[in-house]
Amino acid sequence: MTYSFPSRETFVWLLLIMATLATFYFSGSTLGSAITSSESRLIMITIAAFKCRLVMREFMQIKNMALPWKLAFDGWLLLVSTIIFIGLGLSQD
Repeated sequence: MTYSFPSRETFVWLLLIMATLATFYFSGSTLGSAITSSESRLIMITIAAFKCRLVMREFMQIKNMALPWKLAFDGWLLLVSTIIFIGLGLSQD
């Protein structure tokens, strides 16, 4: 067994931390008028979907499953993200 530092799980964990910090950045009022709140919500939901896919693939071991299962989980994530995007679009500021 070979070990590398950082391990794949550590790298994914650091990526999740950076994505969380990016979400925190876009949720704050430090952006001023450079970005609208609807755009920031869209970015935050996209980051959340990305994080969810990383967790499902790397920590729930979906990457080792058969292709139909991978497609089912990706389809579910796409469906939920789309519903949230539509819901945010219908409730404009």
